[in-house]
Amino acid sequence: MADSDEDITDRPSLLESDLTCPVCKDIFREPVLLSCTHSFCQECLEGSWKNQSKHQCPLCRKCCDGETPIPNRALKNTCASYKKERNWRGQGTGADEVICGFHQRPFQLFCIKDEDPVCVECVTLHPGHELVPIEQGVPFCK
Repeated sequence: MADSDEDITDRPSLLESDLTCPVCKDIFREPVLLSCTHSFCQECLEGSWKNQSKHQCPLCRKCCDGETPIPNRALKNTCASYKKERNWRGQGTGADEVICGFHQRPFQLFCIKDEDPVCVECVTLHPGHELVPIEQGVPFCK
């Protein structure tokens, strides 16, 4: 049983744990699936394989030489839905507050490509994307 002093909001949800890349420890971005059934962010897997002469799964070490990871579209869609719901909800806040569920900071920008509100810390998760002030982003959600 959890320690009574532990705040349950400090722990990631079970769903969030399932949607987290084991390499970067963030919600999957462009997830790909290996034949061993493990998923990773495409960029994380490519980085992991960059200096390997024989490609292996970063988790189970199964040989993946000659294998082309396939896009995991179901996981990508689930992650996108989860991020949108969590971002708009502002985990642990009142319904009227519009804060980032990941960083507990107010949204200041909006990513046109991902249709996501963005706080100052989330900016790094949207490289090269068009970001506009949050007030201008609202029409894009309709």
